[in-house]
Amino acid sequence: NQLCEEVMGYKKGEFYAPSFDFLSLVAPEDRAVLKANFKRHMAGEDVPPYDYSLVTKDGKRVKVILSTKLINYEQGKAILGIITDITQRLELQEQAITQDRLASMGQLVSGIAHEINNPLTSIIGFTDLALERELANDFRADLHVINAEGKRIKETMQKLLTFSQQHMEGKTTVDINEVI
Repeated sequence: NQLCEEVMGYKKGEFYAPSFDFLSLVAPEDRAVLKANFKRHMAGEDVPPYDYSLVTKDGKRVKVILSTKLINYEQGKAILGIITDITQRLELQEQAITQDRLASMGQLVSGIAHEINNPLTSIIGFTDLALERELANDFRADLHVINAEGKRIKETMQKLLTFSQQHMEGKTTVDINEVI
């Protein structure tokens, strides 16, 4: 049909050419499954729908589900098949999984950052207070280093919190019917 021509890149005449081999459309790693299911059908078995990849004329891969049924056709047996392109559905699922992973990572990072910020605030605060006292120069230098490193870690934690909040805010509700 026309949709098949558009997706696969072949014209109707090319599909009907005597030299055209349907198996050439099937990804090499999926050909054995297709052949095995064909044999099962011809032996009279019902074969549940299964997925595999097709290769378009320009080399692009299209993931499909094939639903088949053995039928009587012109004094013989034939396999009636319906192929459904599921490429976009799989891409959307992968995007949803990636978004969920990022949101989970954001929550984890946020929790860790908060756990680190609490004692870090005390460390910075106490070193600030200690630096206001009269202390030996070598002790004062050590406190400056502790204070500076504490502030550096606090800035890093703030960047992590900002990063994690951006990914958590990116999560939105989608009307799946509208997407479909």
